[in-house]
Amino acid sequence: MFEKNPTCISFAIVVNNEDIGADVDTIKSLESLKTILEGETNACLFKYFSIIVDSTSTITEDLKNYNVVFYVMTPRVLNNWRTEFDRMMTVHKMVDNKNHFQILFLDFSFFRAEWVEDAKKQEMEKYLQENKLENSVHSLDLSNHVALKTEIKEVTDCEVDYEFCEDTISLLESRKKKKKYGPRNEYEIVYEKVKASGILNFFIVIHDLMDEQNQKRIVVSNYVNYVTSTDILDLGKILKSLYNVRFLDEKRLSNLRSCIDRLIGEKLIAFIAANKDNPNGFEYFNKLKTLQNMFSKYRIITSIDFEIKNLEYSIESELKNLTEITNLEKLISILDLISPDTDNIEEIFSKLKENNKIIENNYNNSGLWTTFIDKCVSKNIKSNHITAIIEKIIIKRIEQYCNSGSETLYPYALETVLTENIRFFCAKKLMMFLNKYIRNVNSVNATSIISLQKEDFNKIVQMENRLFNLLDKGGYDY
Repeated sequence: MFEKNPTCISFAIVVNNEDIGADVDTIKSLESLKTILEGETNACLFKYFSIIVDSTSTITEDLKNYNVVFYVMTPRVLNNWRTEFDRMMTVHKMVDNKNHFQILFLDFSFFRAEWVEDAKKQEMEKYLQENKLENSVHSLDLSNHVALKTEIKEVTDCEVDYEFCEDTISLLESRKKKKKYGPRNEYEIVYEKVKASGILNFFIVIHDLMDEQNQKRIVVSNYVNYVTSTDILDLGKILKSLYNVRFLDEKRLSNLRSCIDRLIGEKLIAFIAANKDNPNGFEYFNKLKTLQNMFSKYRIITSIDFEIKNLEYSIESELKNLTEITNLEKLISILDLISPDTDNIEEIFSKLKENNKIIENNYNNSGLWTTFIDKCVSKNIKSNHITAIIEKIIIKRIEQYCNSGSETLYPYALETVLTENIRFFCAKKLMMFLNKYIRNVNSVNATSIISLQKEDFNKIVQMENRLFNLLDKGGYDY
C-alpha cells in the first residue's frame, strides 16, 4: 500500500490470480499494461503532482484509498463470468464514489461478438447495465505487444526504449497520412494493428482521467480524505503542504482550507471528548499543547485554547491544595498533570511530605502507593522526592501495626526486607525505628508464618520492595 500523500494520484490494477494461473502470455500482458499506464499517466501529469501504479490480486479495504481502480478481466473469465463479475462488484462497492472505477478486458474484446456466444454476451451486458457500469468497460489486446513495439520502432526509426506511447503512435499516424493513393504502406499496416489492439481508445481513457482539472479535483479530494482518516496528532505535515499549495486558484484554495478547518475542528472536539478523562492527564495536556502549537502556526481557529486554559487553571488549583488532599487516587491523577520539568517541583513535593492527612488515611493502601512510586519513576521525578514520602509512610505503618494490639505479620516481613537492604542508609534508619516499636507487637502464631506463601509475603511489603528496587537502581539514599 502506498504512503499517504494527497498530491499523489494513485492507480490500482486489480486482477484475479486464479484466472491467470501460470499463463505466461497474460502475465506479460499485465506487465505491459502497468508499463503503459505508468508511462502515459506520467506524460500527462501536472507538474506539482506524482503518480503511483500498484498491481494487486487481493481485495482489501486498502483499495478504497486509490483514486483510480482498473479491474482487469482476462480471457479465462468466460469459464465462470458471473462469479468474476460478482468479485468485480465487491471492489466497485469498496471504491469511493468520487474515485474512478474502470473495467478492462485484457487480451480479448468485449465489444466483438465472435469471442462468445450471443446469449452469454447479452447476459453480461445486462449485468453491467443493471449496475450502471456499461460506460466503464474497455478492451485492450496486449498479447502481441512486444512484436508490435518492434514493428513501430522499425517504421518510425524511434530511438527511445518506450515506443508504445501516444507520441510515437501519433508520429506513425502522421506518416501513414502522407501517402493518399496506391497500396497500403507499412505505416498504415502497423497503424491498423495498433488501432485493433485498443491502445488508442485506452489512451483516450487515460487522458480523460488525467485531464488537468480532473487531476486537481482528485488531489483536492485526497486532501479531504487524508484529514478525515489521519490521527489529529499527525496532521502537521498535511497542514504544511496545504498552505504551500500552488495548483489552485484563490477561490478554490480558500474553499479547501475552509473545509479542512471544519474537519479539524470536528476531529478536535472528538479528541477532547475522548481524552479529557484520560487517567494520564499530563500526557493529555502535552498532546493539547502540541496541537495548539501545530494549529496556531496556521491560524486555524479551534476550541483548543479554551480547553488548555481550563486544564491549566485546574492544575494550578489542585497544586495549591496539595496539603488538603486525602484521596490517594486523586493525588495520583494530579501527579499525571505535573511535568518533571515544572519549576516548582521541589515546592510541590515539600507540600506532599507535609500532608499528614493523606498518609494517615492511606498508610495501609500499599497497592496505590506502589502505583504512586511507579508514576513518579515514569515521569522521571527525582528519587529523593519519592524516598522522603515513602519513608514517612513506612514509619506510619510501623507505628500503626506495632501498636494495634492485634497479631500482624507486617513488622516481621518489614524486618526481613530491611535486613536484605541494610546497605542503604534509608533501611538502617527504618530498622532503628522498627526496633523501637517491634517489642510492642503481640506474638504471632507460628502457624501463620509457616503457612505464609511467597505471593502473600510480597503483597504485605509490596510498596517497601518497590522503594528498595528504586534505590538499588541508583536512587537517592539520604
